Amino acid sequence: MSTQGDDAAGIGSTADMVRRVRTVLPAAWFPMTSPDATSSATPVMDGLLAGWGRAWSYCHGLMEYVLQQTRIATATAGLLDMICVDFFGLLLRRRAGETDDAFRSRIQASLLIPRATRSALSNALFTFLGRAPMIFEPGRAADTGGYGSPTITIASNRMPFQYLLTVVSGAGWSTRASQASFIDASGTMQIAQRQVLRQLYSAGISQGPLLEARGFNLIKDSTGWSNCLPAVSEAAMRWVVDDRGRGALLSGQPQLSIAVLGAGVLSGPSMSASADAGPVTGSAWVMLPPDHGLTTLVLRITDVADPANAVTQMVDLAMIGQWQRIAATLAGPGEAGRRIAIMLAGTASGATNQAMLTQCWQIEAGLVASSYIPSSFQVGIREADDPVAAGGPEGSLPVDTLGLYEAIGRVAPAGSIAWTAIIG
Repeated sequence: MSTQGDDAAGIGSTADMVRRVRTVLPAAWFPMTSPDATSSATPVMDGLLAGWGRAWSYCHGLMEYVLQQTRIATATAGLLDMICVDFFGLLLRRRAGETDDAFRSRIQASLLIPRATRSALSNALFTFLGRAPMIFEPGRAADTGGYGSPTITIASNRMPFQYLLTVVSGAGWSTRASQASFIDASGTMQIAQRQVLRQLYSAGISQGPLLEARGFNLIKDSTGWSNCLPAVSEAAMRWVVDDRGRGALLSGQPQLSIAVLGAGVLSGPSMSASADAGPVTGSAWVMLPPDHGLTTLVLRITDVADPANAVTQMVDLAMIGQWQRIAATLAGPGEAGRRIAIMLAGTASGATNQAMLTQCWQIEAGLVASSYIPSSFQVGIREADDPVAAGGPEGSLPVDTLGLYEAIGRVAPAGSIAWTAIIG
């Protein structure tokens, strides 16, 4: 907890409290000190008010501290641990040496995930392990089979709410030391934690591990749209940042909602970043509404210093209500430190009642658009993905057992019992 210092001029400081009291005292009782005076006209009263002001400043700081501790987003130290206990009991705990921000992120990520179903458990462990676990419920006929079935496993109606998990540790790890995104079987973007081997899906079917080289997201604060500015538009157009991320590809992250209000040529918004002299690839995700009113829409990548040096990639206007990724590469060589702009541009035949959505813009070095790299307050960096053998990068244990049991505990139905086997 902290309070305002004696010399601070901000709201709640000692000086602020003294000023507030001084302004309500009758002017005829106490003379006002001239601004150019070298000493106070009321030194005794000033000392008295300073004592009260200091106490009230401390109370103000204490109230601010208490208010911070009532919200997960601002709570700190042991009070953040108490909030976690209120929500999760002992199922989620701070790890040794874990910072408030890292712990807070795990709490927030665990609040709204699906729970208490078999699919929720499978999805949670898939996110943690990079592969789906094997789940067997002795009281579930679909698992045990029955007479006349090709295979029969011994069942038991004496084991209600119990299930057996088999976790495979081999070939499920990656050397990647940072977060990285992937699109899951349902078409939703997920963020894989460090050292989790991702899967590449096509039409909901896994095509194998998603392996990528080390990469940089050159758009600073891309998740916050801080560098995003509207471009000049010849058609009526409106765009807003939706902080709630409704209908978002990446849940919980802001996105742009762009409404077309009339026919004509449209452009914007645009975002730019400083890049090296080599090739640069820009990409963005877009989802179009059924009555989008667009006749063309392209992603345009431009060298700001040389506007003639630009490339475009068409958006598929027939893909309605689904997220699609558009990418274009601006070939080098160019000037080192050049600024590269990325924007959406096109033409519209008329207004639309619904807005198109766009999210996860990225400018990165190279010829390929890699998976999205979340970044905030710094240039986002994703380490290279490289599968490792059984045993994993953490040392002797093939699986982070503490993290595994936390993942199970966050989604498991109340009263259920899990028996977990880890095989290499």
